[in-house]
Amino acid sequence: MNLGSLVGHVTELLLHTQGSAKPVDRLVSAFFHARTYLGSRDRRFISDEVYRVIRNRRYLEALLEEYLEEFPDAAELDLPEKRFLAVYAVSALTLGARTGDDAVPPSLWTTSFPAVKFGDFAAWVTDHKDLPFIDPKTLLGVRESFQDWMVERWKAQVGKELPELLAALNIPGGVTLRVNAIRSSPEECAARLALEGVVTGPARYCPQGLIAEKRFNAQASKTFSEGCYEIQDEGSQIVSILAAPRPGEVVIDGCAGAGGKTLHMAALMVNTGEIVAIDNEPKRLRELEKRSRRAGVRIVRALLKSEMLPDDLLGTADLVLVDAPCSGSGTIRRNPSFKWTLSESLVGHYQEQQAEILAFNARFVKPGGRLVYATCSLFREENDEVIEAFLAKEKGFRLVSLKEPAAKLGITSESETLTLYPHRSHTDGFFLALLTRTVR
Repeated sequence: MNLGSLVGHVTELLLHTQGSAKPVDRLVSAFFHARTYLGSRDRRFISDEVYRVIRNRRYLEALLEEYLEEFPDAAELDLPEKRFLAVYAVSALTLGARTGDDAVPPSLWTTSFPAVKFGDFAAWVTDHKDLPFIDPKTLLGVRESFQDWMVERWKAQVGKELPELLAALNIPGGVTLRVNAIRSSPEECAARLALEGVVTGPARYCPQGLIAEKRFNAQASKTFSEGCYEIQDEGSQIVSILAAPRPGEVVIDGCAGAGGKTLHMAALMVNTGEIVAIDNEPKRLRELEKRSRRAGVRIVRALLKSEMLPDDLLGTADLVLVDAPCSGSGTIRRNPSFKWTLSESLVGHYQEQQAEILAFNARFVKPGGRLVYATCSLFREENDEVIEAFLAKEKGFRLVSLKEPAAKLGITSESETLTLYPHRSHTDGFFLALLTRTVR
C-alpha cells in the first residue's frame, strides 16, 4: 500500500480511538479485523504510528494549538475531518524516526494532501519542535506527554530521576516470555522457538524468562499451543518469584484474573499442593482453566467470589497473593492511553478498593503464613500507603523486608517493600510488599 493511503488509515484509526472507553488494543484489533486487505507490514506501520500519536499526544497537540493560535487563518486544520491528519503530521515531522520504505518525508504533506495547506505548517512545526513557547515549569510534562498531576507525584517519589522515568515509560515494552517449567526448560523452549523463526535471549532477572528480539504472533506458535511458555513481563514474573510459593503449600490467589501469576506459582510449586484462584468474573476463570490445561497445571481450583460462603478458606492458606486491581500506571509503556484515561480521583477510588480487597483476603492467611500485596501501579497512594494503613489497623501482621530476596535476583530495593521503576529495572512498573501473620 502506498504511503499516502497508510497515513489515511492511521488518521482513520485515530478517529476511532477518540472518546472511546474501549482499550486501544481492542479498537486496533477490530479495525484490522474489518480490513483484511491490510498485510502484516501495513498493520505494523498503522498500529505503531497510532500508538506513537497516543503516547505523545500532549506534545503533539501543544504544537498544533500554538500554531493555530499564531495563524488563525489555518483554522481549517482544526476541523474534525482534518485535525487528526494535522496531529499525525506533527508526529511525523517531529518524532519521525522511520527509515527506508517506511519513512514519512516532509514532502508527503504537500504532495499527497493538496487540499490541506500543509506547506507553512510543516516548516513552522519543524522550527518549533523544542517547544520554546511552553512555560519551563510544565515543559517536561508537555515534552514527555504526561498529565501534570502524574509528573508531580512521581517527582516526589524519584526526584532527579523523573526525566529518566518518564522517558522509560515512553519506550514501548518488549516481548518477554515465561517458560513453563512443567513443560519445558528455557534452553529447550528457546531452541524450539528458533526453529519457528523466533530469536530469544535470557531475561535479566528471572531464570525461566526469555526476551524475544522482536514481536511475533504467539497464537500461531506450536511451542505456545503445547504450553511451553506464556507471554508475561519480567516484572510480573518477579512478583511470583518473590512471593515464593513452596511445593505442597496451600496458596490463594485472591485476584486471579486469567491466571498469569497463578500458573507461574503452580510451576514454582512443581505442580504439588493446591492453588485456589478467586475472581469476580466467570469469563476470566474459564480462561484460567483453559490456560491451566494447556500448561499441564493440575493444582488450580477456580472459585467465583460471589459463590463463596462467609467462612470459606478462613485461616487455611500458607500464602495469599493479592494482585490488586489498580490504575495500571506501571504498564503505560504498553498501554499509553492510560496517560489520558487516568485521573487523581480514579487513583483515590482504587486506593479505597485495594484496602477492602487486602483486608478481605488477609483473613485467609493462617498463623505464620505469608500475605503478598502487589500492583502494577507506580503511585504511592496505591502501594505503600495501602500497606501502611493496613498495618496500622491489622495488628496481627508485620512487614517482612524484600531487600535480601530481591538482591538475589539482582534487584536493589531502597525500602522494605519493592517498587520496580521501568527506568531502573527495564520492566513494567510493579509494587510488592510481603507480610507475615503473627503466630499466636
